[in-house]
Amino acid sequence: MAGRASRWLPAALLAAGLSWPAAAGAETLCVTAGKANLRSGPGTAYRITWEVPRHMPLVEAAREGDWIKVRDLDGDIHWVFSGAGTKTARCAVVKTEKAHLGKEPGAKAAALRDAARHECFRLDGEKGGWLKLDVDGKPAWVAASDVWTG
Repeated sequence: MAGRASRWLPAALLAAGLSWPAAAGAETLCVTAGKANLRSGPGTAYRITWEVPRHMPLVEAAREGDWIKVRDLDGDIHWVFSGAGTKTARCAVVKTEKAHLGKEPGAKAAALRDAARHECFRLDGEKGGWLKLDVDGKPAWVAASDVWTG
C-alpha cells in the first residue's frame, strides 16, 4: 500500500482486534466495480490513494456531488465516485494477516483455502460468530473477528 498514510490509532485498534468506531448513522458502501480508484479529494484531478478490488467495504463519511468521502478498514479517509459501489450489497475484507476460510462454520472446519489481508468477498450470511462468504462462486465461512465489514 505504497503512499497510504499510516495512523497509530486505527493500527492499534486493529492490533487489539477492535475496529474503528462507525459514526452514528454511517452507511457501508460495497464496491461493485471490478476495481475502484480511491482519491485524495472529490474528483479525477485528485491523486489516487488506493486502488481497491470489487467487494471492498467502505464507510460513508460525507458526499460532494457525485463523490463520496469514505473511511477504509484502517481508518484512512479517501474519496470514491458514487457509481463504484452500492449500499444494498454486503461485503467483507480480511483485516488479519491470514484468515482461514472453512467449508462450514467452526474453527475445526475443513479448509477451502486461506485468504490474505485486504482480500475482499461478497458477504452472504452469518451464523453465530461466523460469516458466510462467496469465494469464487463457492460458499466459505470465516470467523467474524478476521474480517471488517464496515
